[in-house]
Amino acid sequence: MCGLQDGAFPLRPGPEPFLDDEERRALARASGLRLRAHEDVLDDERHLFYACASRPEEVLFLSWRSSDEEGNPALPSPFVEDVRELFGEPLWEQRGRRLLADVTWPPAMAPTPLELRRAQAAAAPSSVEPPPLPAPQTPAVLAVLAARERESARGLEAFAGCGVRWLVDSLLKPGRIDPDPEPMRRGSIAHAVMERTLRGLKARTGSGRVAPETLVEAERELETALAELGGTPAGARARAALRSLEVDLRRALRAEAESATGLEPERFEWGFGGERDEFPALDLGEGATAVTGRVDRIDAGAGGRALVRDYKNRTVYPGAKWTADGRLQVALYALAARELLGLDPIGAVYQPLAGPDLRPRGLVCEEGEGGWVTTDVVEPDVFDCALTDAREAAVRAARDLRAGRIAACPERCTPRGCAHPSICRAAP
Repeated sequence: MCGLQDGAFPLRPGPEPFLDDEERRALARASGLRLRAHEDVLDDERHLFYACASRPEEVLFLSWRSSDEEGNPALPSPFVEDVRELFGEPLWEQRGRRLLADVTWPPAMAPTPLELRRAQAAAAPSSVEPPPLPAPQTPAVLAVLAARERESARGLEAFAGCGVRWLVDSLLKPGRIDPDPEPMRRGSIAHAVMERTLRGLKARTGSGRVAPETLVEAERELETALAELGGTPAGARARAALRSLEVDLRRALRAEAESATGLEPERFEWGFGGERDEFPALDLGEGATAVTGRVDRIDAGAGGRALVRDYKNRTVYPGAKWTADGRLQVALYALAARELLGLDPIGAVYQPLAGPDLRPRGLVCEEGEGGWVTTDVVEPDVFDCALTDAREAAVRAARDLRAGRIAACPERCTPRGCAHPSICRAAP
């Protein structure tokens, strides 16, 4: 029984604003009508205390404070005094105490097994840091990893960046104790709204390309898509988030209109390697895990030319650092478009949908009118070499994954550092 403080148990009642106890007693003397006293709750509280104290079958703990968190004196409940008088001084002299500054009980005085474990953990030397998370070694875990015959492009990219992050996010998959973070919800809505906008634009004008002359129609389709997919937000914060998304997507449409590539958006959310997908997984060869994926958008043109786009909220990656930084996803998508669809990729880019700079980043081998970053425009043979390097890096990642060679790379786990420092424990 916790919180046995004077004024809390028994509860100190407040005065009744209508017919207080004194008026009720006067009414009883004058008329004989007896109303239940409101302010005299001691008998009821004592009954509750006796009911609680009589229920335990093995042990009963009574707990109270002698001071609050600021050190001010606090009085125990008078019910504690009743128990003290019943059992005598030995019970009082042997009572357990814990100072306000003590985080846990001393191990010899821990009242429960859980408190004992906490006390033992607190008593351990604080200077001893736990070692970094090692690679899996048990046969059962290694067998699970070796049996993974398919891996998503996003998963291979995560593993190439940091094996521990992949282990936590893709294999352990701990449940969240809080709602999905706002960027995650925003990203899923933004992808769906962009697809609905471009499909609607094609139905309206005959082409899904966003050009200066079709920008007004594209913005109208954006409004329709937001109304259909954004729902009716409840609360000021949700309305503000939807409005912010609308502003960012309008900016994205205008940026695309100003840097038209001449290619037609043809495929949205194109999937390969899934159970319900029309196309098989991408075979990396050399006995590596096959790759599955879902491509946000593929723009196509004459002669099978194609541009692969992967939508991102803000963070994008230049093509020159794909292999070094473990950013393989969009390159693997370009390989899938070439080998499964028979297209001729002329570029693979990460497309931001928010932020100050909305230019796509990646690699393209036709400058055209795309408004690309200068360093991302390369010769066709350089682009092909980048795809080959990405394939080889994905093969190495797949082999390490299946062999259980899971290593922590906190310096490139996320743009903000280690994603799971309490699990990884590797020094940055």
